Amino acid sequence: MSMQRRRRGTSTTLSPRAWLLIAVASVGALACEAPPEPQAVVHDPPAPPTETSPAPAASEDHEQQVHKSAGQRLYVPVYATVYLGGGTEKEKDARLANRLQVRNISATRGFTLRRVDYYNTAGERLERVLKEPVELRPMETRSYTVLPEDDRAGSGGNFVVEWVAPEPVVPPIVETVNAFVHVHRAFVFLGEARLMAELDAHGEVQDAGAAR
Repeated sequence: MSMQRRRRGTSTTLSPRAWLLIAVASVGALACEAPPEPQAVVHDPPAPPTETSPAPAASEDHEQQVHKSAGQRLYVPVYATVYLGGGTEKEKDARLANRLQVRNISATRGFTLRRVDYYNTAGERLERVLKEPVELRPMETRSYTVLPEDDRAGSGGNFVVEWVAPEPVVPPIVETVNAFVHVHRAFVFLGEARLMAELDAHGEVQDAGAAR
């Protein structure tokens, strides 16, 4: 009788094999869930302004010696998917995370970011990312992120970026960072901007023959 009471009072202990089966079943259940809906391009929060010391005079001297522009329209490639080859049909196209970055490399002057549009492989505009113009301070960077779940653009997507300044400044660095991270492989590469047209301070194309 005492033996039966002790058995009833003891707690049940699962074997390691039982825990493994439970873990596998949980992962399988998660894998069967429907994939999340594509999300819009994420506006990364800008850095808050801080008190800074004046830029060194050497930086301004250097800026006087390089090419300057009052504005530009830029084509920036973005790779939402890339072909990996091998495996199943689903595994051939890998989804990437993408981040568009606009870097003001002037230590003394700012400019206005006036357009960021997101296009897919077919050349269709998916989204007006920038709803209103944004001012970039000297040495400031603005970022816009496309999550891996958002594969609307495909392998040939792009951003069209426009910026203007009241007076000619050193053109910013504009590029995308495209990253793929998986258990057995990972890679990161840049998509560099290409000039579509030079703009004046009002955003008008300076060269009548330039692309519109």
